[in-house]
Amino acid sequence: MAKQETAEQAKLRREADAARKRKSRKEGKTAKRAAALQAEINAAKTAEEFWAINLKAANPEKLAGWRERQEQVFDQLWFIFQHVKNNYDASPESDATLPEDKQEYLSVEEGDAALKSDIAAHGKVDTNAIIRLGKYWLNANRITSRFGSEDPESILQNSAS
Repeated sequence: MAKQETAEQAKLRREADAARKRKSRKEGKTAKRAAALQAEINAAKTAEEFWAINLKAANPEKLAGWRERQEQVFDQLWFIFQHVKNNYDASPESDATLPEDKQEYLSVEEGDAALKSDIAAHGKVDTNAIIRLGKYWLNANRITSRFGSEDPESILQNSAS
């Protein structure tokens, strides 16, 4: 003989069932989004297309941090290239139009110290790693088979092996 459930037990059972169904629908939506994103990635023909697709799916907070870091790297590269071309004038009066601009000029020694500090904090980038990978975005296993990691920062910070 089946035991009769109370109204409270029936309510708890319905709530548990509803929670299970919500979780299942959410997982289904997540799986569909992941499959659609993977299909877009598989259809990418160029590295630019690949990265544009990945940027859409990136965590906005992480993306903001990455973009800030990118600007820091661009600033350092500009400083280095200007010195290499012998175009950098470290005097505060050189082309600073605003008073706050005069504080942004670095001496060679300050720029060198800033670069060494950045390298100590972030390591060096193996720029040839990307070239050696070829069309990595067309083969999901290419990165892990070559570098044993899916973490792009660890891949590119390691020197060529």
